[in-house]
Amino acid sequence: MGKTKYSLDYRFEHLESYDGQNNWELGLYTSKGIVGMTQYTTFEGEITISDILVRPELRRKGLGSRMVKAIKNKHPEYTYKTSMKTDLGSKFKHKDDDDMDNMGEGLIDEDYYDTTIDDNAKEHSNRYVGRGVVTSINK
Repeated sequence: MGKTKYSLDYRFEHLESYDGQNNWELGLYTSKGIVGMTQYTTFEGEITISDILVRPELRRKGLGSRMVKAIKNKHPEYTYKTSMKTDLGSKFKHKDDDDMDNMGEGLIDEDYYDTTIDDNAKEHSNRYVGRGVVTSINK
């Protein structure tokens, strides 16, 4: 089995604006495709995150925390208020990882990852990502 270090690409999409509220989506990608997505809103000086989605086999590796950090870096003029809970009902715990550009070696088993991305997963990610104006950043 191969272990590879993957570069991370953060793609922000501005979906819509109304009454001072801006709705956003952040897709997190490697060269293999999408690994996570976050939907959030900026409004009245605050960032509200409604969803953090990470591929099941890549959960608990700090990718959600990296997406939250990228959102805070993109919108420094807004205050982030912790309010998230995991799908199991426990409070979202932020992991502090200084390397925003890479997923460490061994976090993805390349052989397993290659077998888990099927056409349905690609179609699903294409349906929910790419609806707005995309800006790609590395931090």
